[in-house]
Amino acid sequence: MLRRIMILLMVCQPIFGKGGWILTYGRDEVDGSNSILQRSDGGYILMG
Repeated sequence: MLRRIMILLMVCQPIFGKGGWILTYGRDEVDGSNSILQRSDGGYILMG
């Protein structure tokens, strides 16, 4: 799981915004093992 996140960080550059840390990922995330929760301040949290 951690290795997959590290690969995603290398492939898809993280975007640093006002709300915190936003991670974008592509179509390969279809198994539902990861999900992104949006925070109230506009940031995102990557959940395993």
